[in-house]
Amino acid sequence: MSAQVLVIDDDPAIVRLVSSVLQREGHGFQSAGSAAQARPLLLQRRYDLILLDYHLPDVTGDQLLEAISRHPNQAGVPVLVITGETSPKLANELRQHGAAGTLIKPFPVNALSQRVDKILSQRRAAG
Repeated sequence: MSAQVLVIDDDPAIVRLVSSVLQREGHGFQSAGSAAQARPLLLQRRYDLILLDYHLPDVTGDQLLEAISRHPNQAGVPVLVITGETSPKLANELRQHGAAGTLIKPFPVNALSQRVDKILSQRRAAG
């Protein structure tokens, strides 16, 4: 089943990689390179999943994660945070702020695919 995914990342290589995986699996996606670019997209539609880079040029991922969790269109939408930081403390803090999980860069394509599939399957099962 096709899902709509928002990719928020300022690294064009990551956006290309993620978009190719999403397209291969039949999902639709939109992308934004900053929080400022993401805000209008968050108003336009409700997404099934948001992939969020932790280090954006205008805010940190945890700041945008909090804003997304409070956003009327996006409340309850799972957010997978993509980061180069390997700190378990950061991963725990992000989960406390509502992240569905973290994915550490660099990551193998199959790890991304498995995480996306798992999160979307859990979302569908929850109703």
